[in-house]
Amino acid sequence: MEQMIKVNDELFLIKRATNELYERFASLWNEMSVNHKTFKKEGRMYFCERIEEAQIIEDNINQKQEEND
Repeated sequence: MEQMIKVNDELFLIKRATNELYERFASLWNEMSVNHKTFKKEGRMYFCERIEEAQIIEDNINQKQEEND
């Protein structure tokens, strides 16, 4: 099961948790994408990916189907 954390009202998927010896890789991870973030807590490094908010598209799909009918 995938683990997630919430930071400042944003949800992140934990891709990898390691000891803090891997802290030197944090800047590389963060530079890969604007959605990549690293967090450090209690001697652990968390390499995470931000979970984008889901967009409700069902109404748009229904509306397009009605237009095509």
